Amino acid sequence: MVEEKNEWKSYLIFYADTPKNEKNKLFKWDIVSIIYWRERLKYFIKKGFIMRAVYLEEINTVTGEVTNARIPDEEILSLTDETVNR
Repeated sequence: MVEEKNEWKSYLIFYADTPKNEKNKLFKWDIVSIIYWRERLKYFIKKGFIMRAVYLEEINTVTGEVTNARIPDEEILSLTDETVNR
């Protein structure tokens, strides 16, 4: 019997106003691991994106199971302050 290996893909999903003046645009980015979402988000904040809502999503490519969690606004504001005020 072959044992199925659980493979998870992680995504950073966010709605943001862009430096090109696009309002509330949806973005979905592959991330290596949920651990790296902060660094990825800091990159976009430095580029001038204004975050409206941020989610982390993981999809099991074997079973199709999806987990999705919204990042609290307070955490995004804190991350924005930390990034902009450096």
